[in-house]
Amino acid sequence: MLGANVDVGLTSVSRKQFNSKVMNNFRDVGMLTVQQEPGEGIKEISSALDANGESYEVLSSQKLKKRFPELSFPSHYTGLLEHSAGILKADKCLKVLQVKCDFLVL
Repeated sequence: MLGANVDVGLTSVSRKQFNSKVMNNFRDVGMLTVQQEPGEGIKEISSALDANGESYEVLSSQKLKKRFPELSFPSHYTGLLEHSAGILKADKCLKVLQVKCDFLVL
């Protein structure tokens, strides 16, 4: 799989379930996962996204080339573009969770 590693268990958690303080530390950037067909990992990710009502696009090799002309992929690759994927500021989220759990790490 090219791109970021994805833990399907994490993708199955809807952003709507996050505490609002954690969400303040979330930045939408989207994520493109590219994989050799048939793309079993992409099928797992899309199932998790479907289960949580999150939007995404499955991109054929031709669509990948058209949408991302600056990137080069072999003709037997397919992609999945997650619109709601993003980055959490882990240090700030950890602090929120520590306070929420009344737990301090020294």
